[in-house]
Amino acid sequence: MEEGRAGITKRRIRRQNMSDLRLGSEIVFKLKQSGAGALSDLIQFFTSTPRVGHRVLAYHAIGSLVDGDLNSIYSLKPAEFRFHVQAIRDFVETQQIPLLKFESPITDGLCVTFDDGYRDLLTEAAPMLCSASIPFHLFANPDLIESADSRYLSTSELIELSQMPGVTIGAHGFFHHKLVEIPETQLRDELRHSRTWLEQTLQKETLTMSYPFGSVNNTVKAAAISAGFRRAACSQWGFNSAGDDEMMMKRVDMWSGDTARSMRNKFFGSWNWLGMFT
Repeated sequence: MEEGRAGITKRRIRRQNMSDLRLGSEIVFKLKQSGAGALSDLIQFFTSTPRVGHRVLAYHAIGSLVDGDLNSIYSLKPAEFRFHVQAIRDFVETQQIPLLKFESPITDGLCVTFDDGYRDLLTEAAPMLCSASIPFHLFANPDLIESADSRYLSTSELIELSQMPGVTIGAHGFFHHKLVEIPETQLRDELRHSRTWLEQTLQKETLTMSYPFGSVNNTVKAAAISAGFRRAACSQWGFNSAGDDEMMMKRVDMWSGDTARSMRNKFFGSWNWLGMFT
């Protein structure tokens, strides 16, 4: 009996420690975010026109819990995302910047991407984006799609999403591994398998991917090219320009808590200094 109580107590302590760790991480991140926002505001103060570049916005979930999201920034509430959609439309219309697909030629414009394959992309985000005529790109992970986790799209739902207007599907590894940490033979098999699975499932050619966790080095990049991918997104912050490495496409992280000002600053390029640290 005493051992049972001791076990329960230990579990409660572990849960409390994890809760404290999450809270501490969120506080530290909010302080850093506030400081980064202030610096970006200062840069924006001296910026009258947007930087030229191919902007690739990175999203994850619209309501679902995102694993490992200690700072609670990668899951936007539906109302928040609706605000993002309107901000995107306002920006491209005001600045006369085109909406692009991820696979489009690298030129001045903006495109929207999602990682992993959360179900709320189909139920929440897609209707908003399609209604606003905003194309978007999902980097889907087959292992997550085939899992029993209800947060993720099922195979039939992935097919349904792929058939919506303006939607393109790319790969995101097969098992959501950090690709730099697995043996080269396994790496090559995983990348080929991810592409084959998507092409057989969707009956469409798959030439794009994003590296899970942004985990990439020269070996991973070479394996991706060998697997037949022609463009890949990484986690480095910034815009892309003609002549950049298409297997290392930079992106701009979009977060829960973004304000109209922070989004505008991100679209203008006033947050691109973060590329020095990512």
